[in-house]
Amino acid sequence: MVGDPRRARRSWVGPHQLPNFICVARVVVIFAALFFIGRQYASSGTWSVAWLVVVTLAALTDRLDGFLAKRFGWTSTLGAFLDQTSDKLVTLAIFAFLAVYGIFPVWALSALVFRELFVSGLRISANELDVPIHTGQAGRFKTFVQQTAALGIFIHWATAPGWLGFTWGQWVVWGGWLTFVIIVLALGRRASRTFVRVYRVTRVDAQGVTHVSYADLALVVVTLACIALPAQIAGPTVVLIITLGTGVTYAQGFAWSLRRIGANRAGRWWVGTLVTVVASGATALGMALTLPTSPNMVVMWGLVGAVSVVWIMLLTASAVTGRGQS
Repeated sequence: MVGDPRRARRSWVGPHQLPNFICVARVVVIFAALFFIGRQYASSGTWSVAWLVVVTLAALTDRLDGFLAKRFGWTSTLGAFLDQTSDKLVTLAIFAFLAVYGIFPVWALSALVFRELFVSGLRISANELDVPIHTGQAGRFKTFVQQTAALGIFIHWATAPGWLGFTWGQWVVWGGWLTFVIIVLALGRRASRTFVRVYRVTRVDAQGVTHVSYADLALVVVTLACIALPAQIAGPTVVLIITLGTGVTYAQGFAWSLRRIGANRAGRWWVGTLVTVVASGATALGMALTLPTSPNMVVMWGLVGAVSVVWIMLLTASAVTGRGQS
């Protein structure tokens, strides 16, 4: 007799836990790879190609866990929490590592940390008010851009110039960008309509009127356009545009939801938001001041650990209070 699949899904052992295992393993493997890369560079001034490949392959598993969970019905609240946590910790660790060696600006890293902490805190306020904010596909695009840009910067920095004086990392990024442009041009109007439909955000107010926002669409288009910039500029630029931009649109969505539910129900919502802004700002400022004065791996791992703890606490609170979004 076949057992109840719902009961099997709640158990701690079984194939349904594979997506969760992948989430945890990705963080452990990438943290370990960064540790060994940094240690080898400190001792010999050279890079381990093997560990660079490990970082790349581990990062590429980002969508594998989600695909398996949806394909086989293995979705769960724990899985959604682990997916958010692993994405943020991997992004934080890689950009912090690059910032230690001066390849990614520390101020840009601090802005990224502020945005993620602020949105995680704002999500808790939204859940408490029972007004979950859906950011649409732009949130998923943001995560993809962060990790792709990080790997592109990593490979560009750690490899010697290749063809025509440009690194292989630059050629890979530009090749992917040109392929996307060619496909869009080849498909013509159909591709444009699909692109607009995917990245526009629609909301329905209390009177049943539908409002359409193209802010996310504009952010995605500008981000894609900036990929063609020189590598030293393109990396931080595309990351900051999509990261900070989606943070602003998320805050706008929260404000729109507050107007929809009315002031009486919202109450003193601004208290939690103010605390979130101050705490996120203090954490980001601390990183911006500490890392440049002591740019070494010990300080980096200390900061990554501290921010990771804060992040996990916020994400845990978000998971407890409601359904978080990317």
